[in-house]
Amino acid sequence: MKKFFLLSILGICLIFAGTALAYQTFFNSQTAMDKSPHDEVLVAVASDVSNEYLYAKWSEAEASNDTTNYVTISVSADPPEGGNVTGGGRVESGTSVTVEAKPNRGYEFVQWSDTSTGNAVSTSQKYTFSARSDLSLLASFESSTESDPERIFGAAEDLYPSFFYPKGLEVQTDELFGETVYYRHYTSEDTYLIIFKNIVYYKWKDVLVSWSTVDAWIKWLDR
Repeated sequence: MKKFFLLSILGICLIFAGTALAYQTFFNSQTAMDKSPHDEVLVAVASDVSNEYLYAKWSEAEASNDTTNYVTISVSADPPEGGNVTGGGRVESGTSVTVEAKPNRGYEFVQWSDTSTGNAVSTSQKYTFSARSDLSLLASFESSTESDPERIFGAAEDLYPSFFYPKGLEVQTDELFGETVYYRHYTSEDTYLIIFKNIVYYKWKDVLVSWSTVDAWIKWLDR
């Protein structure tokens, strides 16, 4: 009787254990069915790939969907020391673009030209246009040094009209040690106005006196 009772208890335990095992197996299979292979891949990517990589891939995908047309506008100066040029870059097609050329001391702006054709497109230092295609613009400058003697000598003549007479004589040039010398010879008093290596001189008889720099004269004239 006692042996029969123990076997009954053991049988009941086995039944409960089998039922629990079957339920667990069914539950696991349902959970697996709820997850798709795509979900597994996303989990793997999220755990194995850095945030920077994911952002880069997202940005790349966004860029590939961008249908905006961009053009490149480049600017340069000739000669390079002639002045500074600004503007241009990579812009959306149809955008209004402004480029500007500012001549350096001793230079004057001449024109903007299209480097692909050599044709002039503007004689204004500030040039505004609609960017429709890639374009390379060249700002041309020319030396204005020769105009400085005219201004400086003319100012000196106005300051001392009896000393530098007659007025408005032609500016002469010569070479000294590989440098250009600009001068005017006033025969009435046998005086000279001279510019050499950015220095202004006046000469009276045998006396040669430095009279400030070209830059100082121009600054004074432009005041």
